[in-house]
Amino acid sequence: MRRWVVAAGVVSTVGLVVVVVVLSVLGNRADGRSHRADDALRAVRAGVTTLLTSDPGAPQRYVDTALSVTAGELHQRISSSRSEVVAAVAAQRQPSTGAVLTAALTSADDAGDVETLVVAAASDPELLGGTPGRARLVLSVTVSPVGGSWKIERAQAR
Repeated sequence: MRRWVVAAGVVSTVGLVVVVVVLSVLGNRADGRSHRADDALRAVRAGVTTLLTSDPGAPQRYVDTALSVTAGELHQRISSSRSEVVAAVAAQRQPSTGAVLTAALTSADDAGDVETLVVAAASDPELLGGTPGRARLVLSVTVSPVGGSWKIERAQAR
């Protein structure tokens, strides 16, 4: 009988250790995903604000700053139309300001892009494809991990 009690105790202890290890591993994975999502959302907020903020007195700086927060398709689009973007910003009557009101994840995989939905307010929503005269715009924004930081790959008005 004593052997059974000892054996049951050993089995219980081993089972408890296995459960603790499994929960610890799963908890760390979830925590890593949470940090990744937080970092991506921070980059979305900062990047969209940057793309909605321009100064007609410094249009080249706007383009340079926009290029610094973008990658992929959006980066290429801004880069290839640099002179048109500079002219559009220089033609503004006053500086444009923008702010993200809310941003949420719509999808994310473990290693690649993160899709978000963003509601922003802007004095010149046209900078990101918004409707002239409408201060609020809703955007689908995709960010990708590039060189240790997150960059906006795509931003499309909805």
